[in-house]
Amino acid sequence: MPVLLLGSSSILSAEIFQALHTSGQPLAAAGVWQRQHETLGRIIDIASHDLELLAQQAGLPVIAMQDVADAQQQIEQLGIDTIVLACYPHRLPQALIDSAPVCINIHPSLLPRYRGPEPVFWQFRDAASFGVSIHRVNARFDAGELIAQAAVELPTGCDYATATTLLARQGASLLLKQLEQAGEGGWSLTPQIEAEASYQPYPDAADFVIDTGQPAEAVFNFMCGTAVFGNPYRC
Repeated sequence: MPVLLLGSSSILSAEIFQALHTSGQPLAAAGVWQRQHETLGRIIDIASHDLELLAQQAGLPVIAMQDVADAQQQIEQLGIDTIVLACYPHRLPQALIDSAPVCINIHPSLLPRYRGPEPVFWQFRDAASFGVSIHRVNARFDAGELIAQAAVELPTGCDYATATTLLARQGASLLLKQLEQAGEGGWSLTPQIEAEASYQPYPDAADFVIDTGQPAEAVFNFMCGTAVFGNPYRC
């Protein structure tokens, strides 16, 4: 069951890559929107979150997904059975979704809530329950049938990187279990409830206004978790 991992330079992509690469799963290639680096020699950077560099260091091919026809050809040549998305920042064309029997996404929220590109920020902002979901990919962002979900408890005062790492590791654990189950007879799929869905964009300055009606701990967690964005907080 050769796997293609699509991602970016992010903690989520890196954690999922490492989980697949070290678990014995047949990780065949990585995919990014556009290649940024020349082919490397035997260079090791254990701190890197860049999926392209991690794949090169592991000796795996890297597919540039921007060229749909070329990407399809490479997926076919590699015999890819499963495409996994983890912090892949672009909508996948239907032709690429259909290029492998299985195409799934790891999303760091309890879908259908907090669809969109920056769910960790919004969960901090709303003092919501954190979690991670695995779902089938369809033509809409983060809207496919659910395969598995798990809540994630974050420590008080958790920063963004720690939160993302904890969510990614839970997502990696779920992914490995689901890949095993797929080989044992498939998944039980659950449609997302659209009436409960929410979609949030990238945050802007207005989203850093403090809600003074929230408990002090919620405000503290929001500020600790989103300080990485570098925006001033206002009441």
